[in-house]
Amino acid sequence: MENNIIYTVKEVKKETGNVFTLTLSYDGAVKPFRAGQYITVFFPETGHVEGKSYSISNIISPTSFTITVKSIGVFSNKLIDLKVGDKLSASFPYGYFYTESDESSLVLISGGIGIAPFKAIIQESLLKTPNRKIILFYSNKTQKDIIFKNEWEDIIMKYPETFRVNHYITQEHVEGGIKSGRIPVSDIIEQSKNLSDPEFFLCGSITFVRDYWRGLKDGGIPEISIYTEAFF
Repeated sequence: MENNIIYTVKEVKKETGNVFTLTLSYDGAVKPFRAGQYITVFFPETGHVEGKSYSISNIISPTSFTITVKSIGVFSNKLIDLKVGDKLSASFPYGYFYTESDESSLVLISGGIGIAPFKAIIQESLLKTPNRKIILFYSNKTQKDIIFKNEWEDIIMKYPETFRVNHYITQEHVEGGIKSGRIPVSDIIEQSKNLSDPEFFLCGSITFVRDYWRGLKDGGIPEISIYTEAFF
């Protein structure tokens, strides 16, 4: 894997108060990549010589995609502060956070910025296999923290028979179909029990992924059907 690819920033879009999506493109031939993969970004001047990884949140073309970044420190702020036309050193997309099947149902469980790879996975799946059942469980602190909220509503309208989203809010009172509190593992298991060959994908903080991996396993979900990606 080469780590010296130069990307050009094509767009910077604000998603929520502290979350931004950057559209990146590059020139030259590359091997095909897919939703669920990520890139490692390099800002050696920040002291992070090994770089930091960011999931692809949308595939635009064979040479263009987006990453979605939360402002949480010097490194991410440097990334968010990039302007259209700026250059960025990063790796080619890589990683294995995706299904190998075109027939399995997908159960996606995410907290906060962990939603980034799921947006790309959902869009890729609905494009290639529009009849695949997908259920998203998404937890945030407040309703204002919900990333891609309008996109979820648009997808539900376009694919009402195949896509479902469950929002959970942990730090404010909610109404209108959004649930309060953490995502109960019982909700996940109940909604997935009639799905065809479901695969479970977890993405969020280390503790989020650990807790739900254990909960699913204790609930009878086989380990081979659980995929994990933890954000540091």
